[in-house]
Amino acid sequence: MYRRILTRAQLEEMIAPWVDRAIACCHSALASAKLTPAAIERVILVGGSTRMPLIRRRVGEVFGTEPYTA
Repeated sequence: MYRRILTRAQLEEMIAPWVDRAIACCHSALASAKLTPAAIERVILVGGSTRMPLIRRRVGEVFGTEPYTA
C-alpha cells in the first residue's frame, strides 16, 4: 500500500489546471449568454469538490460574490 500526505498547498497546485479549465468554461458560458459576471445574482456550488477552499475562492473571484454551498 502506498500512502502520501499532501499539504493543502500541494493539492491546490496539483488541481490548478482543472480549476483553471472550469473557470474558463464559466467565462465561455457567460460570453455565449452575452452576460457579465455582475449579471449573475447567485452562484450555488454542489458536489464534493466544491468543499475545497480553492474552488470557492476562485468562483468568488470570478463572480464577485461568495458562492452558496450545499
